Amino acid sequence: MISHTLLVDAIAVIVAGISLAILMLAGHGGGRAATEAFYAPRVRRARDAVVTAVERGRSDDETHAALSALPAERRMSLFVAFAPSLAGPEREALSAAARELGVLEQAERRCTSKLWRRRLHGARVLSLLGGGETVVPPLLGDPRPEVRAQAAEWASAHRDEAVVQRLVEMLADPRPFTRYTVMDSLIRLGAAASGPLARAIQYPPSGADAPALEVAARISDPPLADAAATRIGDPDPAVRAWVARVLASVGGEARAELVAGLLDDPEPEVRAAAAVALGRLGHWPAAPALAARLRDPAWRVRRDAAVALRTLGGPGRMMLERALRDEDAFARDMARQTLDLPEVALPS
Repeated sequence: MISHTLLVDAIAVIVAGISLAILMLAGHGGGRAATEAFYAPRVRRARDAVVTAVERGRSDDETHAALSALPAERRMSLFVAFAPSLAGPEREALSAAARELGVLEQAERRCTSKLWRRRLHGARVLSLLGGGETVVPPLLGDPRPEVRAQAAEWASAHRDEAVVQRLVEMLADPRPFTRYTVMDSLIRLGAAASGPLARAIQYPPSGADAPALEVAARISDPPLADAAATRIGDPDPAVRAWVARVLASVGGEARAELVAGLLDDPEPEVRAAAAVALGRLGHWPAAPALAARLRDPAWRVRRDAAVALRTLGGPGRMMLERALRDEDAFARDMARQTLDLPEVALPS
Protein backbone atom coordinates (compact mmCIF):
# COMPACT_ATOMS: atom_id res chain seq x y z
CA MET A 1 0.00 0.00 0.00
CA ILE A 2 1.32 3.47 -0.93
CA SER A 3 2.23 5.55 2.08
CA HIS A 4 0.63 8.93 2.67
CA THR A 5 4.02 10.70 2.51
CA LEU A 6 4.92 9.10 -0.85
CA LEU A 7 1.55 10.08 -2.30
CA VAL A 8 1.95 13.68 -1.17
CA ASP A 9 5.47 13.83 -2.68
CA ALA A 10 4.22 12.45 -5.99
CA ILE A 11 1.41 15.00 -6.16
CA ALA A 12 3.86 17.76 -5.35
CA VAL A 13 6.16 16.69 -8.18
CA ILE A 14 3.24 16.61 -10.64
CA VAL A 15 2.03 20.04 -9.54
CA ALA A 16 5.54 21.43 -9.85
CA GLY A 17 5.88 20.02 -13.37
CA ILE A 18 2.56 21.49 -14.44
CA SER A 19 3.47 24.85 -12.94
CA LEU A 20 6.81 24.86 -14.74
CA ALA A 21 5.14 24.04 -18.05
CA ILE A 22 2.64 26.88 -17.54
CA LEU A 23 5.46 29.28 -16.69
CA MET A 24 7.41 28.24 -19.80
CA LEU A 25 4.34 28.71 -22.02
CA ALA A 26 3.61 32.07 -20.45
CA GLY A 27 7.23 33.10 -20.88
CA HIS A 28 7.23 32.01 -24.52
CA GLY A 29 3.97 33.82 -25.18
CA GLY A 30 5.16 36.91 -23.37
CA GLY A 31 8.43 36.91 -25.26
CA ARG A 32 6.62 36.50 -28.57
CA ALA A 33 4.22 39.31 -27.70
CA ALA A 34 7.12 41.55 -26.73
CA THR A 35 8.91 40.76 -30.00
CA GLU A 36 5.78 41.53 -32.04
CA ALA A 37 5.29 44.79 -30.18
CA PHE A 38 8.92 45.72 -30.79
CA TYR A 39 8.73 45.11 -34.54
CA ALA A 40 5.16 46.38 -35.10
CA PRO A 41 6.17 50.02 -35.90
CA ARG A 42 8.91 48.83 -38.29
CA VAL A 43 6.52 46.46 -40.04
CA ARG A 44 3.99 49.27 -40.51
CA ARG A 45 6.64 51.56 -41.96
CA ALA A 46 7.91 48.82 -44.24
CA ARG A 47 4.39 47.99 -45.42
CA ASP A 48 3.67 51.65 -46.18
CA ALA A 49 6.98 51.94 -48.02
CA VAL A 50 6.17 48.91 -50.18
CA VAL A 51 2.74 50.32 -51.05
CA THR A 52 4.33 53.62 -52.05
CA ALA A 53 7.00 51.91 -54.13
CA VAL A 54 4.43 49.76 -55.92
CA GLU A 55 2.22 52.76 -56.69
CA ARG A 56 5.24 54.69 -57.95
CA GLY A 57 6.52 51.72 -59.95
CA ARG A 58 9.99 51.72 -58.37
CA SER A 59 11.70 51.64 -55.00
CA ASP A 60 13.94 54.34 -53.58
CA ASP A 61 16.27 54.92 -50.63
CA GLU A 62 13.33 55.41 -48.27
CA THR A 63 11.87 52.05 -49.31
CA HIS A 64 15.21 50.33 -48.82
CA ALA A 65 15.73 51.93 -45.41
CA ALA A 66 12.29 50.90 -44.15
CA LEU A 67 12.66 47.31 -45.37
CA SER A 68 16.26 46.98 -44.25
CA ALA A 69 15.12 47.74 -40.69
CA LEU A 70 13.34 44.34 -40.65
CA PRO A 71 15.05 40.99 -40.12
CA ALA A 72 15.44 38.97 -43.33
CA GLU A 73 12.67 36.53 -42.39
CA ARG A 74 10.10 39.25 -41.72
CA ARG A 75 11.13 41.08 -44.87
CA MET A 76 10.51 37.96 -46.94
CA SER A 77 7.14 37.38 -45.27
CA LEU A 78 6.10 40.94 -46.10
CA PHE A 79 6.91 40.50 -49.80
CA VAL A 80 5.12 37.13 -49.91
CA ALA A 81 2.02 38.69 -48.34
CA PHE A 82 1.87 41.43 -51.00
CA ALA A 83 2.68 39.36 -54.10
CA PRO A 84 -0.62 37.44 -54.65
CA SER A 85 -2.66 40.65 -54.83
CA LEU A 86 -0.48 42.35 -57.46
CA ALA A 87 -0.01 41.91 -61.20
CA GLY A 88 1.62 43.66 -64.14
CA PRO A 89 3.80 46.72 -63.41
CA GLU A 90 2.95 46.59 -59.71
CA ARG A 91 4.21 43.00 -59.42
CA GLU A 92 7.33 43.94 -61.41
CA ALA A 93 8.06 46.81 -59.01
CA LEU A 94 7.65 44.48 -56.04
CA SER A 95 9.94 41.88 -57.62
CA ALA A 96 12.56 44.52 -58.39
CA ALA A 97 12.55 45.67 -54.78
CA ALA A 98 12.80 42.06 -53.59
CA ARG A 99 15.83 41.52 -55.77
CA GLU A 100 17.54 44.75 -54.68
CA LEU A 101 17.01 43.92 -51.00
CA GLY A 102 18.34 40.36 -51.30
CA VAL A 103 14.98 38.65 -50.73
CA LEU A 104 15.26 36.64 -53.95
CA GLU A 105 18.82 35.69 -53.13
CA GLN A 106 17.69 34.46 -49.72
CA ALA A 107 14.91 32.41 -51.31
CA GLU A 108 17.34 30.93 -53.84
CA ARG A 109 19.64 29.81 -51.02
CA ARG A 110 16.70 28.03 -49.42
CA CYS A 111 16.13 26.07 -52.61
CA THR A 112 19.48 24.33 -52.06
CA SER A 113 18.85 23.50 -48.39
CA LYS A 114 19.03 19.92 -47.12
CA LEU A 115 15.69 20.51 -45.35
CA TRP A 116 12.79 19.90 -47.73
CA ARG A 117 10.52 22.42 -46.02
CA ARG A 118 13.06 25.17 -46.64
CA ARG A 119 13.38 24.11 -50.29
CA LEU A 120 9.58 24.21 -50.54
CA HIS A 121 9.40 27.69 -49.03
CA GLY A 122 12.17 29.00 -51.26
CA ALA A 123 10.44 27.71 -54.40
CA ARG A 124 7.14 29.20 -53.26
CA VAL A 125 8.68 32.64 -52.72
CA LEU A 126 10.33 32.53 -56.15
CA SER A 127 7.03 31.45 -57.72
CA LEU A 128 5.43 34.58 -56.32
CA LEU A 129 8.25 37.07 -56.84
CA GLY A 130 10.22 35.74 -59.81
CA GLY A 131 13.81 34.62 -60.10
CA GLY A 132 15.20 31.16 -59.43
CA GLU A 133 16.12 30.29 -63.03
CA THR A 134 19.17 28.31 -61.92
CA VAL A 135 18.00 26.82 -58.62
CA VAL A 136 14.35 25.87 -59.18
CA PRO A 137 14.60 23.61 -62.29
CA PRO A 138 16.61 20.98 -60.36
CA LEU A 139 13.74 20.86 -57.84
CA LEU A 140 11.49 19.39 -60.57
CA GLY A 141 13.27 16.14 -59.73
CA ASP A 142 13.22 16.63 -55.95
CA PRO A 143 12.55 13.48 -53.88
CA ARG A 144 9.68 15.24 -52.07
CA PRO A 145 6.41 15.47 -54.07
CA GLU A 146 5.50 18.74 -52.34
CA VAL A 147 8.70 20.37 -53.60
CA ARG A 148 8.26 18.94 -57.11
CA ALA A 149 4.72 20.34 -57.24
CA GLN A 150 5.86 23.81 -56.14
CA ALA A 151 8.66 23.77 -58.70
CA ALA A 152 6.10 22.81 -61.36
CA GLU A 153 3.97 25.80 -60.36
CA TRP A 154 7.03 28.04 -60.73
CA ALA A 155 7.63 26.56 -64.19
CA SER A 156 4.22 27.72 -65.44
CA ALA A 157 5.69 31.22 -65.86
CA HIS A 158 8.89 30.06 -67.59
CA ARG A 159 8.82 29.06 -71.26
CA ASP A 160 12.36 27.73 -71.39
CA GLU A 161 12.30 24.65 -73.64
CA ALA A 162 14.28 22.49 -71.22
CA VAL A 163 11.89 23.35 -68.37
CA VAL A 164 8.83 22.59 -70.52
CA GLN A 165 10.36 19.28 -71.60
CA ARG A 166 10.97 18.36 -67.96
CA LEU A 167 7.35 19.20 -67.12
CA VAL A 168 6.13 16.90 -69.89
CA GLU A 169 8.29 14.09 -68.52
CA MET A 170 6.72 14.69 -65.11
CA LEU A 171 3.28 13.77 -66.44
CA ALA A 172 4.19 10.23 -65.38
CA ASP A 173 4.77 11.33 -61.76
CA PRO A 174 3.29 8.69 -59.41
CA ARG A 175 1.88 11.29 -56.99
CA PRO A 176 -1.53 12.61 -58.17
CA PHE A 177 -1.10 16.05 -56.55
CA THR A 178 2.23 16.60 -58.27
CA ARG A 179 0.91 15.27 -61.58
CA TYR A 180 -2.15 17.55 -61.49
CA THR A 181 0.04 20.57 -60.72
CA VAL A 182 2.24 19.68 -63.70
CA MET A 183 -0.82 19.40 -65.94
CA ASP A 184 -2.09 22.78 -64.76
CA SER A 185 1.29 24.39 -65.45
CA LEU A 186 1.41 22.96 -68.97
CA ILE A 187 -2.12 24.20 -69.67
CA ARG A 188 -1.14 27.67 -68.48
CA LEU A 189 1.92 27.58 -70.76
CA GLY A 190 -0.44 26.90 -73.67
CA ALA A 191 1.07 26.76 -77.14
CA ALA A 192 4.57 27.05 -75.67
CA ALA A 193 4.15 23.46 -74.47
CA SER A 194 2.85 22.11 -77.79
CA GLY A 195 6.16 20.86 -79.20
CA PRO A 196 7.31 18.70 -76.28
CA LEU A 197 3.72 17.65 -75.60
CA ALA A 198 3.14 16.53 -79.20
CA ARG A 199 6.30 14.42 -79.06
CA ALA A 200 5.16 12.89 -75.76
CA ILE A 201 1.81 11.97 -77.31
CA GLN A 202 3.40 10.33 -80.33
CA TYR A 203 6.20 8.65 -78.34
CA PRO A 204 4.78 8.49 -74.82
CA PRO A 205 6.76 7.71 -71.67
CA SER A 206 5.18 5.01 -69.56
CA GLY A 207 2.17 6.26 -67.61
CA ALA A 208 1.95 9.66 -69.31
CA ASP A 209 -0.41 8.82 -72.19
CA ALA A 210 -3.77 9.91 -70.78
CA PRO A 211 -2.39 12.95 -68.85
CA ALA A 212 -0.60 14.23 -71.97
CA LEU A 213 -3.76 13.90 -74.04
CA GLU A 214 -5.87 15.54 -71.34
CA VAL A 215 -3.54 18.54 -71.33
CA ALA A 216 -3.67 18.62 -75.13
CA ALA A 217 -7.48 18.73 -75.03
CA ARG A 218 -7.31 21.80 -72.78
CA ILE A 219 -4.70 23.61 -74.90
CA SER A 220 -6.53 22.97 -78.22
CA ASP A 221 -3.59 23.48 -80.57
CA PRO A 222 -3.70 21.94 -84.10
CA PRO A 223 -0.26 20.24 -83.84
CA LEU A 224 -1.52 18.45 -80.72
CA ALA A 225 -4.59 17.20 -82.58
CA ASP A 226 -2.37 15.90 -85.36
CA ALA A 227 -0.23 14.07 -82.80
CA ALA A 228 -3.33 12.67 -81.07
CA ALA A 229 -4.66 11.34 -84.39
CA THR A 230 -1.67 8.99 -84.57
CA ARG A 231 -2.92 7.27 -81.39
CA ILE A 232 -6.48 6.67 -82.60
CA GLY A 233 -5.87 2.91 -82.77
CA ASP A 234 -4.10 2.67 -79.41
CA PRO A 235 -4.80 -0.56 -77.49
CA ASP A 236 -5.71 1.43 -74.35
CA PRO A 237 -9.39 2.53 -74.47
CA ALA A 238 -8.67 5.46 -72.13
CA VAL A 239 -6.17 6.78 -74.66
CA ARG A 240 -8.62 6.36 -77.56
CA ALA A 241 -11.28 8.24 -75.56
CA TRP A 242 -8.90 11.14 -74.94
CA VAL A 243 -7.95 11.14 -78.63
CA ALA A 244 -11.61 11.84 -79.43
CA ARG A 245 -11.66 14.74 -76.97
CA VAL A 246 -8.43 16.25 -78.33
CA LEU A 247 -9.70 16.07 -81.91
CA ALA A 248 -12.98 17.69 -80.86
CA SER A 249 -11.15 20.51 -79.06
CA VAL A 250 -9.52 21.63 -82.32
CA GLY A 251 -12.23 20.79 -84.84
CA GLY A 252 -12.18 20.46 -88.61
CA GLU A 253 -14.00 18.19 -91.05
CA ALA A 254 -11.24 15.61 -91.34
CA ARG A 255 -10.90 15.33 -87.56
CA ALA A 256 -14.66 15.01 -87.13
CA GLU A 257 -14.67 12.08 -89.54
CA LEU A 258 -11.93 10.39 -87.52
CA VAL A 259 -14.01 10.84 -84.36
CA ALA A 260 -17.10 9.44 -86.09
CA GLY A 261 -15.17 6.25 -86.73
CA LEU A 262 -14.80 5.77 -82.98
CA LEU A 263 -18.58 5.36 -82.61
CA ASP A 264 -18.00 1.72 -83.58
CA ASP A 265 -15.23 1.18 -81.02
CA PRO A 266 -15.60 -2.06 -79.01
CA GLU A 267 -15.32 -0.15 -75.70
CA PRO A 268 -18.33 1.87 -74.42
CA GLU A 269 -16.01 4.46 -72.85
CA VAL A 270 -14.66 5.30 -76.29
CA ARG A 271 -18.05 5.27 -78.03
CA ALA A 272 -19.43 7.67 -75.39
CA ALA A 273 -16.43 10.02 -75.75
CA ALA A 274 -16.87 10.00 -79.52
CA ALA A 275 -20.57 10.86 -79.23
CA VAL A 276 -19.83 13.81 -76.94
CA ALA A 277 -17.02 14.96 -79.23
CA LEU A 278 -19.27 14.94 -82.30
CA GLY A 279 -21.85 16.97 -80.40
CA ARG A 280 -19.23 19.53 -79.47
CA LEU A 281 -18.01 19.66 -83.05
CA GLY A 282 -21.56 20.19 -84.32
CA HIS A 283 -20.84 17.62 -87.01
CA TRP A 284 -24.36 17.10 -88.38
CA PRO A 285 -23.32 14.50 -91.06
CA ALA A 286 -22.73 12.12 -88.13
CA ALA A 287 -26.41 12.33 -87.08
CA PRO A 288 -27.35 8.90 -88.57
CA ALA A 289 -24.38 7.21 -86.89
CA LEU A 290 -25.29 8.86 -83.58
CA ALA A 291 -28.89 7.74 -84.00
CA ALA A 292 -27.66 4.15 -84.38
CA ARG A 293 -25.97 4.50 -80.97
CA LEU A 294 -29.40 5.03 -79.37
CA ARG A 295 -29.63 1.23 -79.52
CA ASP A 296 -26.24 0.78 -77.82
CA PRO A 297 -26.20 -1.77 -75.00
CA ALA A 298 -24.41 0.75 -72.74
CA TRP A 299 -26.70 3.36 -71.12
CA ARG A 300 -23.96 5.98 -71.03
CA VAL A 301 -23.41 5.68 -74.80
CA ARG A 302 -27.17 5.97 -75.46
CA ARG A 303 -27.42 9.05 -73.25
CA ASP A 304 -24.40 10.81 -74.79
CA ALA A 305 -25.53 10.00 -78.32
CA ALA A 306 -29.01 11.39 -77.61
CA VAL A 307 -27.65 14.60 -76.07
CA ALA A 308 -25.22 15.00 -78.98
CA LEU A 309 -28.13 14.67 -81.41
CA ARG A 310 -30.08 17.30 -79.51
CA THR A 311 -27.15 19.74 -79.82
CA LEU A 312 -26.98 19.25 -83.60
CA GLY A 313 -30.19 21.20 -84.10
CA GLY A 314 -32.64 20.25 -86.86
CA PRO A 315 -30.89 17.11 -88.20
CA GLY A 316 -30.37 15.72 -84.73
CA ARG A 317 -33.91 16.48 -83.58
CA MET A 318 -35.30 14.77 -86.66
CA MET A 319 -33.32 11.63 -85.79
CA LEU A 320 -34.60 11.72 -82.19
CA GLU A 321 -38.21 12.06 -83.36
CA ARG A 322 -37.72 9.17 -85.77
CA ALA A 323 -36.32 7.09 -82.90
CA LEU A 324 -39.66 7.47 -81.06
CA ARG A 325 -40.98 4.84 -83.50
CA ASP A 326 -37.89 2.64 -83.33
CA GLU A 327 -38.46 -1.07 -82.72
CA ASP A 328 -35.72 -0.95 -80.05
CA ALA A 329 -37.19 -0.05 -76.64
CA PHE A 330 -33.88 1.45 -75.46
CA ALA A 331 -33.78 3.83 -78.44
CA ARG A 332 -37.43 4.87 -77.98
CA ASP A 333 -36.98 5.51 -74.27
CA MET A 334 -33.77 7.56 -74.64
CA ALA A 335 -35.22 9.63 -77.49
CA ARG A 336 -38.35 10.38 -75.48
CA GLN A 337 -36.37 11.41 -72.40
CA THR A 338 -34.08 13.68 -74.39
CA LEU A 339 -36.83 15.38 -76.36
CA ASP A 340 -38.75 16.04 -73.16
CA LEU A 341 -35.83 17.89 -71.59
CA PRO A 342 -36.21 21.71 -71.73
CA GLU A 343 -32.48 22.19 -72.22
CA VAL A 344 -29.54 19.81 -72.47
CA ALA A 345 -25.79 20.15 -72.11
CA LEU A 346 -23.11 17.76 -73.19
CA PRO A 347 -21.41 15.97 -70.28
CA SER A 348 -17.85 16.97 -69.55
